[in-house]
Amino acid sequence: MMDAKRLAALEREGEIRRRSPDRARARSLAMAAQKIAHFACRIPLNSESAGVVFRELYECLRQVGDAKLWLCGYEALKHTASMEALEDEIGQIDYMRLDRLRTLRHGSNYRGYAISEANAQEILVIWKKWGEKLAEKILSEAQ
Repeated sequence: MMDAKRLAALEREGEIRRRSPDRARARSLAMAAQKIAHFACRIPLNSESAGVVFRELYECLRQVGDAKLWLCGYEALKHTASMEALEDEIGQIDYMRLDRLRTLRHGSNYRGYAISEANAQEILVIWKKWGEKLAEKILSEAQ
């Protein structure tokens, strides 16, 4: 669970909005993240596939963050809030890494910047380290 003061600040900043906790939505998001990540992790990583692998795993991590917020009774309105929801679970160093990757994803999606194999490998490592474990935790909490 995120810190109540930080949740209030995110709400004031327009990054999240209060909703009723929604276990079904949290479960659905976590299961969708697992399904897509399972497939994305099996794609051979090379210069052609790097952008696809990166984008899909980023979205899976975002979905896990969204699911965590739905369990707390909040809806993410911005990706920054989705990723911040993961910080207390993954630690500050991996959160900062993930936030940098969020910026790369934005540049790729909206400015056409290329995603390197190294960037895709980095998010793959983060998913394997945290993604599946967090998705399972959300599924357990959403029972």
